[in-house]
Amino acid sequence: MLEQDMKKILIVDDSASIRESIKQTLEDGDTTFFECDDGAGAFALYKQNQPNFVLMDIHMKIVDGFTAAREIRNTFPDAHIIFVTQYDNNRFREIAKSIGGSGYILKQNLFELREVINNPHHN
Repeated sequence: MLEQDMKKILIVDDSASIRESIKQTLEDGDTTFFECDDGAGAFALYKQNQPNFVLMDIHMKIVDGFTAAREIRNTFPDAHIIFVTQYDNNRFREIAKSIGGSGYILKQNLFELREVINNPHHN
């Protein structure tokens, strides 16, 4: 497998168990995962690793996911950021869309991540 064929996914979530669940849901042998537990570290990890996708929680202690997503998109406008959250909230969905989010997945439906990641322009 050539390195350019590998998918790179950055997971930004304050819950280690959620990060692990996401990795287990998406692990296919062709994916490299990067992770951090707060939006504060998301930009640096994105810049360093240029992932294909960012899976971003919304509520985190230091820097929330919307703020981190805006920071990434301001510098990398083509970034694919998928919000992965427990909040089934229309206002949050609208904010995610206004930032340029590529998707909005509820944590109880992690299996939907496979569809969004495998068809990123289908949203």
